[in-house]
Amino acid sequence: MKRPDFLICGAQKGGTTSLLNYAKKINAILFSKLFPFYIFTILSSVSELLFTRYFIINVGVEGLGMYALMLSISLIAFNVIETRTSESVVYFLAQKNSKNLVLTTSLFFDILSLILITCLMTIFFPFIKNNLQGMSSVPNTVFLLGILINTPLMLYKSLSGLFNYNENFVSYNLLAIFPIIMKVVLLYILNPENISEIIKIIFLLNFIYGIFSIALILKKISFKLKFDFLFFKSYFIFSYKSFLSTTLKSLHQNSDKIFVNIFMGNSSVGILDILNKVARLGNVIMSPISTILLPKMSKSFRETKKIDFENIFKTSLLFSIISIIVATLVFSLKEPFFYILGLKLDSISNSLIILFLSIAITKSIAWWVRALPVSIGKPEIPIGTNLIEVIIINLSFYLFIDKYGLFAVGIVKLIIPLITILYVYTRVKSHVNR
Repeated sequence: MKRPDFLICGAQKGGTTSLLNYAKKINAILFSKLFPFYIFTILSSVSELLFTRYFIINVGVEGLGMYALMLSISLIAFNVIETRTSESVVYFLAQKNSKNLVLTTSLFFDILSLILITCLMTIFFPFIKNNLQGMSSVPNTVFLLGILINTPLMLYKSLSGLFNYNENFVSYNLLAIFPIIMKVVLLYILNPENISEIIKIIFLLNFIYGIFSIALILKKISFKLKFDFLFFKSYFIFSYKSFLSTTLKSLHQNSDKIFVNIFMGNSSVGILDILNKVARLGNVIMSPISTILLPKMSKSFRETKKIDFENIFKTSLLFSIISIIVATLVFSLKEPFFYILGLKLDSISNSLIILFLSIAITKSIAWWVRALPVSIGKPEIPIGTNLIEVIIINLSFYLFIDKYGLFAVGIVKLIIPLITILYVYTRVKSHVNR
């Protein structure tokens, strides 16, 4: 039998490995798989910067804020309905279930989710629009498309899970990055001059891509759909637990722009969107790690039923050091970054930039808090994590954004990953030691 991955399960004997030697082992395991992620991450980051620049130049920071706000609502709705089929595919394929059965069931849930979310948002969009600031100028049809703009992309999640399970990370990244690059290409070619035209173009692109993804899935299973009621039931139970976790996560992960809109207006939402992009640049090295290790965790735990927390924490320390270096580099390059976006250098204070870059560091330490529970078949653990985060984050936003502005958003996001680490560690350790 193949030796389990030492990072997850293999409690090492013979003393503590130095951090340098450990870094070499991590590099040996991850580098070949990380390389395609980094190539595509660079392409994605450049595309997002060009996309943001287009918005700022053509519709201003306030227009960027309006788009970012609608996108946040779309992501909340997306995650409330979506059943996290990409993770479910990895889990059930690792349990040696039929590929046709897993993908047929997963595709069914994706299509059902898309229908439900479209119906619900069509019913409730007037209420949503009337309770936001500065959205009265957006036509109803455009607003509805705006808050549905990302939902067609849920149709590629099953295929994404298959590529992840097979560790085919080139295809995995191509699947995710293609619509990002294409929306930028289309905007610069078609040159729409207002937010309504921009939203229509992006929605149509995402819809076509969703249909294309369904065709690819059907081709992967040779158009042979397979159903089994008992499997359907077990898939639903697992996905439902993951679904609850994702729903709660969405209610705190994308709520910042809604609270900023209510208390500060759309221009501040635009500034927050730029700061979040800065934070993502700071986390660019670490962001693919949990995706790469999820299938390894699932396969290794199934074989050994062991988790080596010492190595997981050692990995977190290593990643935090790397994130500090990357964040420092990003901050030193803020002048060309602002120039690319078409912003003045003093548009955002240095203290805010440093604060949001620091978020990337704490996130790098918490790289395992979702992947590990899912890999051991305990998707309900992140439910508790996200419930805690929903309460703390949204209550903090409500109490402090009005007084402290974007600093309140940054400080809350900085502290939360540390709380989740403690909670998940306690729950997972308790489960494994039973």
